[in-house]
This record gives sequence, C-alpha cells and structure tokens, in this order.
Amino acid sequence: MCKQHTNRIKKSCIFGVLFIFISLSAYAVDFSADMVHTMNGQTTVSKVYITGTKMRVETEQDGEKAIMINDYQNRKIIILMPDDKMYMEMPIQAGNANDPDYQKQIKSLADKKSLGKETVNGYLCEKIQYIYHDKDLGSVTMWYSAELQYYIKIKAKNIEMELKNIKTGALSQALFTVPPGYSEMGGFNF
Repeated sequence: MCKQHTNRIKKSCIFGVLFIFISLSAYAVDFSADMVHTMNGQTTVSKVYITGTKMRVETEQDGEKAIMINDYQNRKIIILMPDDKMYMEMPIQAGNANDPDYQKQIKSLADKKSLGKETVNGYLCEKIQYIYHDKDLGSVTMWYSAELQYYIKIKAKNIEMELKNIKTGALSQALFTVPPGYSEMGGFNF
C-alpha cells in the first residue's frame, strides 16, 4: 500500500513539474481549457482551470486521475488523489517560473526577443522568444494573450504546450480547494 502511494506521489510530482512552468502570469482571468502537452513525442491532454493566481490541472495517468492545484499567492501546490480521497501539500519552490522575481531571473539566463503578434486559437498573442545563454538549452518561444493575461502556447526543446477550447467565465472556488472527506498524506518532506 505504501509503495503504491509512493509511486502515485512520484507520478504526481512529475506531473507537477511538467505543468508548473505554464503559469507565468500573475493574475489571469477566469477560464478553462484543454491543455495539449507534447514531450519527447508523447502527447497528453489535460483539463485546466485558471482563476487569478490559482490553476487546477486534471489529467489521467496509468488509468488513475491526478489533480494538481497551484496556489501562487499562498505559494503552495496541492496534489489530489481522487481514487484514494487523499491529498498532499508542498511549497512552491523559489526560483521556478512562478516565482515573483521570474522576469529578473530569466534575464540572467536568457536574452528576450519580441517576434511580433500572432493569433493562437482565436486570441491575439505577443510572441516572445527567450534564447538561453547556455546554448545546450536552446530557446523557448511563448505566446502571451493580454486578453487572458496568460501564456497559451509554449515551445521549447522537446516540449510543446498549447491551450485549446478556451472558455472564459466565472469558475467555482471549490475547484481550487481540497474537497470534503479527503485525508492528508503525511510523512513526506519537500
């Protein structure tokens, strides 16, 4: 049983690392979308819900549903395991893409280049490219929608993410909290 939970936690953490970089905006408008994520040729589709400084990502891995809630204002990540009615919390680490000083950090790692405007899935976006000083890292290109206040497409070496079927509108705050009846998993230090 413990090994099964440990494997789920590892999968959830990997899931979190894959998606955490997309939330570079401080305060997005409320919307939901399908997130199409391709990494090393493998594509997954997840459902995302964005409100202000919170993001919920629902996906299925190996037949099990995984839900991750990022709360950037309170600097925490909540991983829900619906099949077990369990959850765990961990801090958002300083230095990742969601850190308030991200723009300062990226300037020390890469040069920013504006590539003009482009429409992506019906939204006018500013197309931005960051070229890393470490040439092995290559570059990352991002499409930022001022209307959504969010990056809706990102391309980097072996990774691509795009939000599709975007629907704006108020979202229930219950999507961004631990549901009643869930037990906290303990014993993990992050």
